[in-house]
Amino acid sequence: MFPRLIAFGGVWAVLLGLGLAWFAGLGTIEQASGRTMGTSWSAQWVVTPWQGDAAEIPAEIESLLESLDRRVFSTWAAESELSRLNVQPVGAALFVSDELLEVLRLSREISSLTGGAFDVTAGALVNIWGFGPRNGADAGPRIPGGDEIEQALSRTGMDKFALDESASTATRLADVYIDLSAVAKGYAVDRIADLLEARSLDDYFLEIGGELRIGGRKPGFQSWLAALETPDADSFDIFTTISNRGENIGVAGSGDYRNFFELGGERYSHQIDPRNGRPIQHELAAAYVIDPSAARADALATGLMVLGLDAARAFADSAGQPVFLIYPDESGGWSHYASAEFRRYDAEP
Repeated sequence: MFPRLIAFGGVWAVLLGLGLAWFAGLGTIEQASGRTMGTSWSAQWVVTPWQGDAAEIPAEIESLLESLDRRVFSTWAAESELSRLNVQPVGAALFVSDELLEVLRLSREISSLTGGAFDVTAGALVNIWGFGPRNGADAGPRIPGGDEIEQALSRTGMDKFALDESASTATRLADVYIDLSAVAKGYAVDRIADLLEARSLDDYFLEIGGELRIGGRKPGFQSWLAALETPDADSFDIFTTISNRGENIGVAGSGDYRNFFELGGERYSHQIDPRNGRPIQHELAAAYVIDPSAARADALATGLMVLGLDAARAFADSAGQPVFLIYPDESGGWSHYASAEFRRYDAEP
């Protein structure tokens, strides 16, 4: 009798598992989109039959993004925490939100990992090259002089601000200008994922300005697919496609092929190397990073883009980081490097 009960229990467990799997394979994809942080955002999430109505989610996402942008990270809105920090008197602590503290702490971590190639205090450098917030009087591309670059460099460095997490304060230790545009979008994507997961909505594809957070699967147990763009300013071609394999991952990319200017026959990238104060000049055209955190992937992609091909490859190999790098080949086309950890996300044929 007892063995039969065990056998029956095993069969029942299998049938129950199959039944739950069948229901999970059902569901519909809901969508929402809009504008935030000077770019577009889009969200897709799977709602299964037993999860009920989620009609309020688009409005909740809009509210979250509006708060993160205008209340915390904007360098354009004078009332944001970041704008207030950037005009706070040197040495005077400013009470800030957990969101700003978290992103500044992460920025310091990635700066250390990349040897200073990622630096959120490089805003003064970005501005003098004409890529930052500007008014009509100084709008447009420009090449600053050596003295101007040196002066901006003197206002750059992650050691020029302090965080006191126990008091929830940030303090500028010098006249630095902090710009979080290279990490804030990834952070916002992570926060949307948190919002959905709090509702047990674990299957989603989220995007803000090209930075992604992908979780679970689409209906029918299909993995989500993401396209990585060819670094060509004149087209929007797909270089390769990756699959999340049902995992929860963040994906971010950085390149110098969309935002640049040309003067005197020279090309100047918006990617400024905070170590020398000048636009990057190397063969790496685009860097993509996969990480559990979209914010961390966002910051790392920028740091690796500044480092260049050889240093970025060395980082990927030593850190075991999923990294994909695109660079020109000798024939005028494109070649690439994919770390071993990245190759496991290659899309299925």
